[in-house]
Amino acid sequence: MILSQLVFPPEEAAPKRTLYYRSQSGPISKDGILLLAEETVRFDTYFNAFFYGVYAKYTDVERIRVCLCTTGEIQLRLFALDSQNCEMLLNELNVSGERISISFPEYALKDLPAGGALFLEVTAHSAQAYIHGGWYESSIEEQRVKVSAIICTYHREEYVYRNLRSIQKKIWEDPSCPIRENLDAFVVDNGGTIQAGPSPHVLVLSNKNCGGSGGFARGLLEVCRRRSYTHALLMDDDISFEPETLVRTLQFLKAAKDLKQPLCIGGQMLLEDAPTIQFESGSSYIKGRLCPNGQGLDLSDREALLHNTRDVPVQYNAWWYCCLPLAEVREQGLPLPLFIKTDDVEYGLRLKPEVVLLNGIGVWHKAFSEKYNPYLEYYTKRNEMIVSVIHNSGAGIAHTLWKLLRTCGRGLLSRNAAIIYFEHCACQDFLLGPDFLLQTDGEALHTRLMEAGKSEDCGTNILTEVLQLIGTLFRLILYYPSVRSAYQARWKELTTEEFWLKYLELDREETAKA
Repeated sequence: MILSQLVFPPEEAAPKRTLYYRSQSGPISKDGILLLAEETVRFDTYFNAFFYGVYAKYTDVERIRVCLCTTGEIQLRLFALDSQNCEMLLNELNVSGERISISFPEYALKDLPAGGALFLEVTAHSAQAYIHGGWYESSIEEQRVKVSAIICTYHREEYVYRNLRSIQKKIWEDPSCPIRENLDAFVVDNGGTIQAGPSPHVLVLSNKNCGGSGGFARGLLEVCRRRSYTHALLMDDDISFEPETLVRTLQFLKAAKDLKQPLCIGGQMLLEDAPTIQFESGSSYIKGRLCPNGQGLDLSDREALLHNTRDVPVQYNAWWYCCLPLAEVREQGLPLPLFIKTDDVEYGLRLKPEVVLLNGIGVWHKAFSEKYNPYLEYYTKRNEMIVSVIHNSGAGIAHTLWKLLRTCGRGLLSRNAAIIYFEHCACQDFLLGPDFLLQTDGEALHTRLMEAGKSEDCGTNILTEVLQLIGTLFRLILYYPSVRSAYQARWKELTTEEFWLKYLELDREETAKA
């Protein structure tokens, strides 16, 4: 069973190259990586080292074999890297020939340095040499896994088509791809603009625009009704990724010790504008505060990669790339109708899966600071308060007030009254309790917020907005216990199939036939 393959970057991906291989030159050609005489390429990188510690913990993989396909006269060296960033040479081979496949002996994971990685070093001894490909494999019995990737989108046709083309070319059209029959895609189109061509692997679902939570809820609703699927992979529409990320995710699940254990495979987020910098590798929600793991690490640095392998427990993975076991979804229900922001946090706290994070399973995404708009304060503040009271996250009224006042202060310092206006709206709607979410049209509410944000009258008098917010904060202090009790008693109503069918205005029979 091939667990992962070497990945080579496209020629135009120069800023990302150190995530794939290290070399002073070694340009990419149609035949792979080209090496001139005495040039060396090393694969001690994010995508191409094999970080075996996670496999040892969660899978049946006990032994690993490293293989390579090359042309030319070449020296191959296999290294093990320990948790302290020290190298140990395991084996050395000299080979010569055209498109020959070389396999190193198997190595038992228990005999390798704890918390480390395997990687290859290749040196050319002929005028020209090529590295065509390589892979890490193990002889184990595979678990039955079938995954549907759920892509929720709203007027982002370009991104969706690009990503589907990438999956089509690298996975569904490649007869040698080990997951081509184990992966489908459900595109939930909240904008009604996606026109996917006929494909046995892609289903487009037109959906009422109830945000990301509504889109992913629709996707999960449809996938759960099809008993052939074992997992759902929630993916943002505007990410970019290596298709090999999908392969590694599914192969890892096939190798898992026991699929009854609710494993969540989380994709690390890397920054699109700084492609070697990690934004997050899983996160936790502690006392109403997001605590991202591994934020700011430069993954071109080997020590940063080893830092990523440390066993740091996290509570959830964001939905830019999050593979969930459907058994848990069926048991715990669908997401809350929060539209956007914090819906993934709530769902992670509810499912409580074991989040598996692995170097080489990651996506690129724009920094959230580039997407900021004052109306987002409404969703962030309202939803954080809802999540805190439902899950007793430790963010009581005192902590909540402090966060609200801090945001108000930010609005004052920046002379941005709109921030305070939307924060005030969030507090007001939170105080209405779960009935507000049950009875409010999410799409209509979002439209009103967007229009308010564009209005010239939004937050024109900053003093008035502050005084109104302070008045509402006093009400928040007074009614917080009763609102908390209401949410704790009734929030499950918002996660049922019945609720979402009504909320999304779907016909039960038609969705069952889809």
